[in-house]
Amino acid sequence: MINFDITEYNFSRKDTEQYQLSILYGVDSFAYIIQDAKGTVVALREYHWQDGKQKATFLEEDEKLHFNYRQVKVAFSKGVFCMVPQRLFQEEEKATYLGHLAKIRRSGNILSDNISQHQAELVYEVEESALQEIDRYFTRAPKRNLHTILLESMRSHAATQASYHVAVHVTQKQLLIYAFDRTNLMLLNAYRYNSAQDFLYYVLLVYEQLGLKTGGVPLYLAGRILEDSDIYRLLIRYIRKLSFLAPDRTKIGPQLERHPAHFFFDLHALANSGR
Repeated sequence: MINFDITEYNFSRKDTEQYQLSILYGVDSFAYIIQDAKGTVVALREYHWQDGKQKATFLEEDEKLHFNYRQVKVAFSKGVFCMVPQRLFQEEEKATYLGHLAKIRRSGNILSDNISQHQAELVYEVEESALQEIDRYFTRAPKRNLHTILLESMRSHAATQASYHVAVHVTQKQLLIYAFDRTNLMLLNAYRYNSAQDFLYYVLLVYEQLGLKTGGVPLYLAGRILEDSDIYRLLIRYIRKLSFLAPDRTKIGPQLERHPAHFFFDLHALANSGR
């Protein structure tokens, strides 16, 4: 099932060798964003499977995934993960770190990202089938975790904050939550939710765990959430300072402008990562 399919009028098949393709392999989803040589978004598409079972042939059938691009980036947001202080991290022990959280069957699909701004290594598991698909179609594409991408993107906003604040990125049925003391990361976690009540519970749990006051510590929202939603209406009853987090350095066309700026925060963060 295709949730979003946006193609700007200036998308050109003959110019794709100058374009950049950024792919996000998510929980029950697959999405990508394409930028032209000037960094302007010219296409965006998202697939979502309600039952978690992706259509086996969708990669072969999507024409835009088969052009030759100047650069391809990939980020994963599924599987277990943990953060290890950089001074303690050992490459050969990646499976051991994750083994404390879940049963690890193979070590070949365990990756890690250096998060230098937090002096840590993010260790994460990628589903074997997802890794095989990406390696088959996008052999040379660098791979990272979505947490790494979002932490990098949120850093400039965190630097503008006076003290504690919480940021949540919302996907279809998962919330990624980050708590900061200005630019210092205090907590990172991911939760599956099935209702607005679940969502509120996990947010308030983080506030409680860190001793943060809901009346004073702001909450910033990004991703698939709208002001006219049950989740937002419930949150604003408990969190006094609630606002949306828009991506930085984003150039978009008229078709994408029809959507809220925060809606595709993850894809914009991935597309602009490493700059």
